[in-house]
Amino acid sequence: MIDKSEFKSVAVGHTLILEHPEIPGYLIKLPLVKDNNMIEGEENVYQNVSRVPNWIAAKQALSTPYALEQGYHKEIALPDEKYFWYIGDIRNHERETPSTPLSDDNYVVLSSKVSLANPSFKPMMIEQMSERQKLAIKYLIIHGKFWDVSPSNTNFTADGRFAYIDMEQPNNSLAKNFYATDAAKELWNTHAGLMNLDKLLGYPFAKADDETILKLREKILQLNSCL
Repeated sequence: MIDKSEFKSVAVGHTLILEHPEIPGYLIKLPLVKDNNMIEGEENVYQNVSRVPNWIAAKQALSTPYALEQGYHKEIALPDEKYFWYIGDIRNHERETPSTPLSDDNYVVLSSKVSLANPSFKPMMIEQMSERQKLAIKYLIIHGKFWDVSPSNTNFTADGRFAYIDMEQPNNSLAKNFYATDAAKELWNTHAGLMNLDKLLGYPFAKADDETILKLREKILQLNSCL
């Protein structure tokens, strides 16, 4: 169906990523499937719509006085724009009700592109990351909801910035997790991100305990309230 249309497929996974000639600077992200949770009877919902609030969280984290003072905003590239549309009424699932939680099942996201370096340069760029860039990524994991720093999800721009482009959050089948009111889930995602960064670098760099994470997050929330 896509081959016969004006859309071009960029990537296919649990999310379908498309391009269209009329909006050359943007990517269209459509949900395809839900993964099964390890817990029997529960769904593991990868929330397509979570890309937008998590993009906002990342922008806010990199806009704090501390991040600006440290120059972290110069080390990370984010999409300039993101939009989302509710499509549940179009798909008209019989099981949907007004209380259906936000999920990948009923939202489509439009994101502006980030100009990426040639993928063949990625191993070299990982090896050449500066100390400040590593600290910027760690900061974004703790304060900006970044978690998937796996090699397959690591990108760089041509000018050497770390490209944070996949902002979808996992395991958010409950609305309270999506809205970041579950401290245990927030800590789990943060630890996952820190461990992923250590794996990417090949040595222990980012590890932090729960108390440190919570104190840092509380401090950043206080800074944000002053902006």
